[in-house]
Amino acid sequence: MIRFDNVAVSCTNIETSKAWYMKMFDFKPGYSTYLPDIGADFLVLKRDDLKVELISQKGSRRSETADLVPPAHVSVAYIIAIVFSSDDLEADTAALEAKGAVFVWKNLQLSDDGLKSSMLRDPDGNMVNVLQYPS
Repeated sequence: MIRFDNVAVSCTNIETSKAWYMKMFDFKPGYSTYLPDIGADFLVLKRDDLKVELISQKGSRRSETADLVPPAHVSVAYIIAIVFSSDDLEADTAALEAKGAVFVWKNLQLSDDGLKSSMLRDPDGNMVNVLQYPS
């Protein structure tokens, strides 16, 4: 049976990205290896049942999509963001801010029914969204 495993994120520096995801979201290092066929370092970060895969080749460069500013980010077909959810977005946003997160926006109401979001960027400009669904 096929099941979902992780979200893969290409990064320019695996150690920088590892430190950021560990600091911001309390991930722990898991499986890591070197992939000789593509010349890349590979690391899986884990937290509970979540996994984020980091992969980095020597000479990697930042994506052209990394600097798109919402709402322009939805005008290009690519994976828009890694999305987490929160039961208390204001408290979790404040905790991320205390850890040094750089936000695109904080505690923004996205819809009339109360969907809220705080959007931040990882070290390579990939967007990470934290949603609070209406109750």
